[in-house]
Amino acid sequence: MSSKGESIRLSEMIMKVRPVVANIITGAAFGSALTLSGVYSPSVIISQMQLRNFHMLETFLTASAISVYVSALHRLQLAHEN
Repeated sequence: MSSKGESIRLSEMIMKVRPVVANIITGAAFGSALTLSGVYSPSVIISQMQLRNFHMLETFLTASAISVYVSALHRLQLAHEN
């Protein structure tokens, strides 16, 4: 049978692992989105650097806007819980 100390240690370990898992999932989603949008292509990168095609900039700005939106929702949820 587990003691209260073991239960607390397990809980602490879960709290430490949780952000790591969230970062891995977020990174995988971001990488997949970049791959699907095609910004890894050398021609897209070159045209962005030559200021002829702004597809890469649009992709990163969209990702930033979504990140701000999700962060705001998370803060609202935390404020509502407290």
